[in-house]
Amino acid sequence: EYVENFPAYMTDPDLRLRNIFAYIDARDLGHMVQCCLDTDGLGFEMFNVSNDDHSVALDTDELVARYYQDVPVADMGPRETFYSNAKAKRMVGFEPAHAWRMYLEA
Repeated sequence: EYVENFPAYMTDPDLRLRNIFAYIDARDLGHMVQCCLDTDGLGFEMFNVSNDDHSVALDTDELVARYYQDVPVADMGPRETFYSNAKAKRMVGFEPAHAWRMYLEA
């Protein structure tokens, strides 16, 4: 899907606005499920699961300027997703391994 879909997202970020530019590779989602299963005593928790970067070519500052001018935003990296996966990283050791740029920029 990266080669088929992501070039359109790069030229028209409006296509990804509905999910605030986040994405998850199916392999990384499977990894997240495994992280949860491997974590003893987890109980009931809710997690955001996303890759670390945006699904569009614009950087964070450009996305904020274009779509979220009046929304307070924390300091973020230039490609950091708005859909935070920090809790998943902290609690179960989730680390996404399949970023779209690995497959399109290679």
